[in-house]
Amino acid sequence: MHEAIPTKFFVRYANYMNRVGCIRGKIILVLIGVVALCISALGQTTTKGWNSKGIDLASEDKYDDAIQAFDKAIELNSSYTDAWDYKGQVLLIQGKYNEAIKCFDRAIELNSSYAPAWNDKGFFLYIQGKYGEAIKCFDKAIELNRSSPERAWNNKGIVLEAQGKYDEAIQAFGRAIELNSSYTEAWNDKGAAQDDMGKYEEAIKSYDKAIELNPLEESAWNNKGEALKKLSKYEEAIKAYDKAIEIDPQLAKTWSNKGDVLFSLSKYDEAILAYDNATEIDPQLVVAWNNKGTIFGLQGKYEESIKSFDKVIQLMPDNAVAWNNKGVALTWSHYRRQCSLRQG
Repeated sequence: MHEAIPTKFFVRYANYMNRVGCIRGKIILVLIGVVALCISALGQTTTKGWNSKGIDLASEDKYDDAIQAFDKAIELNSSYTDAWDYKGQVLLIQGKYNEAIKCFDRAIELNSSYAPAWNDKGFFLYIQGKYGEAIKCFDKAIELNRSSPERAWNNKGIVLEAQGKYDEAIQAFGRAIELNSSYTEAWNDKGAAQDDMGKYEEAIKSYDKAIELNPLEESAWNNKGEALKKLSKYEEAIKAYDKAIEIDPQLAKTWSNKGDVLFSLSKYDEAILAYDNATEIDPQLVVAWNNKGTIFGLQGKYEESIKSFDKVIQLMPDNAVAWNNKGVALTWSHYRRQCSLRQG
């Protein structure tokens, strides 16, 4: 089973920073309008200047340097909520969750009406699986940011979707879209919820809207491919996957998803190539290894099949399907050897 690539929260958790990431729309706006300050020597001597420098460094994936810049801003003004919040976001990207939550809580302690910190704390709670608490934070962010609460609405929808509350999730995504009809991520996430409900045609319409708004939104192309696959529209699905891969060749899941469709079309050699690309990008992508093993078995390449299932077992020792498949491959391999000996 393959997941649609979600634009979770601040666009995607998996590749948080590069495309509006955890340092999300708010920071992108700062980068456009403020970050030029940090270019000047004068800007870097002020609290806002160091904060802008941290944003700039974070957008370049220089996370440790960004933390130092935010710390400098905090040193100059320990009550500067933006620096606390941005520092927490970068720590979250680094997986330093305990440190991140302290930053968000500190920002809220300094200013309980600071909506971005409530939003970011909600994300932290979401990745901790504390869905009820996360929704409370997003509700607080919506209450505090009445002028533009669409991101918090979208984030709330993602949590509701994770809880299996699809109708409520779609309502939340719809609310985000009402507030900002050009909100690409909300259209994409709405499509994912519709997909989860089996409403594939409706999901495709939502993905198409996301693509119309941003033709380079690779996750929407991938997700559209997934919906088309479920409708058995395989050739159209491949075109959608190819578009996503054209935009970002490093999408391991998309390569794997394309492999699945090629597998369904019995285009085994092409499917293997797609799975090879997937596992080269992400060597821990279990589903691609397992499907490679299955195809090798169908092709009578039992040694290659066994190696693929061994990789699955290495990654997931309790994967009963892989153990069973390996057993089947070993049985057929043994049978082939016995036949060869008899013929000899």
